[in-house]
Amino acid sequence: MRVVQITDPHVTATGTLRADAIDTGQRFKAALDHCRTLDPAPDLVLLTGDLANDARADEYAAVAAIIDALPADMPPMALLPGNHDDRAALCRLAENWRFAPDYNATDFVQTAIDPGGGLPVVLMLDSLVDGATEGRLCARRLVWVGERLTHAANRPVIIAMHHPPFVPTIMPGQPACEGTDALAALLARHGGLIGSLSGHLHRPMAATFCGASSWVGPSTAYRLPLAQTTDDLQRAAGERVCYAVHDWSPQTGLRSAEIVV
Repeated sequence: MRVVQITDPHVTATGTLRADAIDTGQRFKAALDHCRTLDPAPDLVLLTGDLANDARADEYAAVAAIIDALPADMPPMALLPGNHDDRAALCRLAENWRFAPDYNATDFVQTAIDPGGGLPVVLMLDSLVDGATEGRLCARRLVWVGERLTHAANRPVIIAMHHPPFVPTIMPGQPACEGTDALAALLARHGGLIGSLSGHLHRPMAATFCGASSWVGPSTAYRLPLAQTTDDLQRAAGERVCYAVHDWSPQTGLRSAEIVV
């Protein structure tokens, strides 16, 4: 099973640039186009948050235009919100997707993806806290996780969420995502976690969570912590577009890599 992870594109309105320097929409499109050339082809493309830069309608219109222009052979996609996103806008974007969010049932943008055939079940979690940078998995969101883990008994599971479930050591000051201890307890009882995927930090990073690999994907827009000021963002405009690929088999487990376009 091959999963592509594209995260933190921070798309701005069509015809505009982030910090007057970075065409985040074009960079998002470049990652989507490139992942279609992979061999073997992806089975699934996960968009792990911060699709828009300021959650504006014209930014989501730009995201929709990029996605709508993709060819019919594009692998199925699924999404979850980041701290820059609007839940309702994301649900409108993905309402006709094969893996549309289970929004009406929970008021959160969470999706359970079961490809069948003994392949890993992917649980897309909503860690958004409205108006805040930090993340949270509240009791209602965790109830949903528990129910989906029950359905996925004896199956390998991948967890995806915007905020990493660990505190990074190379980026001090980043708070832990609230509720990850309770999430870990649910996953430990299930016993099938093979990896967790997240974004938010804009740089590739690896750790462990609940005894399994935990991967932070690189932003397609720009990298942190270099991008702290406008000058840094303008310098970041020359960086190559990156995304992540995660390959799983029963023999090798989950293997992750950064792809440079």
